[in-house]
Amino acid sequence: MRYRGVVICLMLGCLWTMTACAGARSNEAGSADERKKSETDKNEPWDLAMTLEREKAACQRRLAEQAASIDRLSSRLSDQQSATDRSNQQILALNRTIEEQNRRWHDLRQAGHGNLLSGAPPATPAASWGALMRVQGKTNIRMKRSRKSKILGYLLPGQTVKADFLEDDWYAVFNPAETVRSEKKALGYVHAPRLFRLP
Repeated sequence: MRYRGVVICLMLGCLWTMTACAGARSNEAGSADERKKSETDKNEPWDLAMTLEREKAACQRRLAEQAASIDRLSSRLSDQQSATDRSNQQILALNRTIEEQNRRWHDLRQAGHGNLLSGAPPATPAASWGALMRVQGKTNIRMKRSRKSKILGYLLPGQTVKADFLEDDWYAVFNPAETVRSEKKALGYVHAPRLFRLP
């Protein structure tokens, strides 16, 4: 009886050992695959995280480049706006100067030609510059020293003017009473051969 119990125990022990070995082998075979899968499963979030980090860094670089480009464009636009403002101010100043010159020219023509065209007797010169000269026939007063220049008015035969600033055979002519020796005050220009000095 004792002998049978020992045999049964030995048989049970062998059976248990065989079962344990078979289980261990299947566990070892399965664990290699499982280990790979487990490692892959562990690596997937890490790879995904690294990919996202790289994409994030690339996006940040692109954003920085675009921000720098926008800053450069803004700077250029600001410079162009400043240049436009300066040009507009210069244009306004030039327009004011032109208007003032036109106003002065109109006043000068009104004052000078009124006396010349009315045939009023010449006044005694108040300053010792220029020469009193007379025309023998009707003579054009021109805007520039050229026969092609615009006619501003004319002198009648016998009228007297003050002439000065001879250049290229043209005189700048003035009202005989003009006291300021400035070409800006001239009535215009007359071809020199048309003028004769008073005796």
